[in-house]
Amino acid sequence: MERIRESYRKNRIQFYMIVAAAVFVSLPLCTDFVNTGRDLAASLAKIRAVGAGLFHVFPLRLGPLPKTTYGYSLSVFSADVFYLFPGLLYRLGLGLQSVYKITLVCANLLTAFIAYRAFWGITEERDAAMASTVLYVWCPCRIYSIYGAGNLNEVFAWSVLPVAVWGSIRLFVQKKRDTAVLLTVGYTLLLLAWPVYFFGAAGMFVLFFLLTLRDNLTKQTLAVIVKFALAFIGVNAWYLIPMMLRMRDAGAVAPLLTEHIREYAVYLTQYVKIFAFGGDRVNVWERGLTAAEAVDPGIVVIAAVTFYLCSVFVDRQREKAIDRILIVAGILMVLSSNLVPWDMLQNKNMLFSIVLAMLQTPAKLAVPADVLLISAMGLVLSRSGRLRGWMVCLGGFLTVQFQIGRLLTIRGFLRGEQLDELSQVGYHVIEAESLFWRAAEGLSAVTVIGFLVYWCFFRHRGYEYEK
Repeated sequence: MERIRESYRKNRIQFYMIVAAAVFVSLPLCTDFVNTGRDLAASLAKIRAVGAGLFHVFPLRLGPLPKTTYGYSLSVFSADVFYLFPGLLYRLGLGLQSVYKITLVCANLLTAFIAYRAFWGITEERDAAMASTVLYVWCPCRIYSIYGAGNLNEVFAWSVLPVAVWGSIRLFVQKKRDTAVLLTVGYTLLLLAWPVYFFGAAGMFVLFFLLTLRDNLTKQTLAVIVKFALAFIGVNAWYLIPMMLRMRDAGAVAPLLTEHIREYAVYLTQYVKIFAFGGDRVNVWERGLTAAEAVDPGIVVIAAVTFYLCSVFVDRQREKAIDRILIVAGILMVLSSNLVPWDMLQNKNMLFSIVLAMLQTPAKLAVPADVLLISAMGLVLSRSGRLRGWMVCLGGFLTVQFQIGRLLTIRGFLRGEQLDELSQVGYHVIEAESLFWRAAEGLSAVTVIGFLVYWCFFRHRGYEYEK
């Protein structure tokens, strides 16, 4: 408790600022309606299904829709762990609209605190971490996920994504070897929140490794990666093994194989839009940018990154850490765009098609790219005396308010009784589990218990050694 009070005393100003940012982005929820979104029906239906299945099955998993598809808002298989909180609220008798809004408010607050800790670890400076957190909470791409898409899986993934990014940067950029636990926690939470973002973050991890291959071909780094891989597989065996078994069914995968996946990529110009109002669709092939969803990190982030790039050319002052982060972000930006012939690669073999189907759209690669750009901006702030985090936050506020207002005026809305009708989607709880599923659950339980015993044992020994 004393440690918590001391941390609060040192960070209370930043604490007030990030809470204010989370409250500001939650203001559109102070209405008597909910904005429509293409995934809203699936999110509401899963809240109802999880609420009905609580205390009956453990672990709780939802099956596919009647037509063997899991819907756009789900990958081939989903853990639905983060739906336990809204499902419990619904089970306690709260209305569906209230449950949905409370979940979003809690997600905004959770995102702010997790992001602050992650960006603090990346920048190692409080004001820079605070500015990065505020702009992450106000990221146009994230705001669209909340009020445009209505996908709770995506909202949950935004909350924990900074931990996975922090772990990757800590290992490959900061070259700190005590990251196996951090990587396991970050990527596990991301996998359980939404597998689509997990695959994008996994691609980011691979790009970092390849970019720093010369520096990281050491026993220490490879040992960290092996520990992380083994721990990740063991902890998530209860989910990964059933998912792979389900993937053997071509009928469950085929509906997600988009016919022309390149049409669901983005234009690079979407990253530098000043006022990203956000559209209502991912497909930009027919209507171009007219109805394209927001994918950019915000004009303030782009301005800070541009400032750094200009200083490199003018002052010849380079930071290897920022350079590596920007290179990986740039690669992800290109891969998320329709410059890459995804449709030509899609039908070469079934394995590659399944990977693309689980990624759903190349546009989802824009999310880890945005987080990396915000991380780079935080490092620029921490290393430059000419920019202050408070001015950056002010600049972010002057742009984000337009998007929030615009989204609330161009989209339709639904009220309580309409939400109840919209949630009548046929999700069901999987009750009949195979022997393989039970064995996977046992493996995960043994792994978690082993880690807890290992951690407590060595912590106890560490205390004795200090004494």
